[in-house]
Amino acid sequence: DPILEGMRVLLDRIQNNEARMNTLCQRLSLLDPTFKKQNQEEQPFSEEELKIIEEVRRECEAQGSSSKA
Repeated sequence: DPILEGMRVLLDRIQNNEARMNTLCQRLSLLDPTFKKQNQEEQPFSEEELKIIEEVRRECEAQGSSSKA
C-alpha cells in the first residue's frame, strides 16, 4: 500500500531528524555551557500514542514484507 509505505518513510525521516537534532544539541552544549535543551519538560508519549506508533510500524513492516513476496 503506497500510503503505508509513505508513512513508514516519514516516520523513518522524523526519527533520523530527531537523532540529528539531539546530536546538534549535545554539541551546542559542549561549545556553550549556557545552552540548554529546549523542551526539557517535554512529556513522553502516552501509552495510547505508543500503541498507535507500534501499530503503524507493524502495518508498515507487514506491508513491506508482503509486497516483497
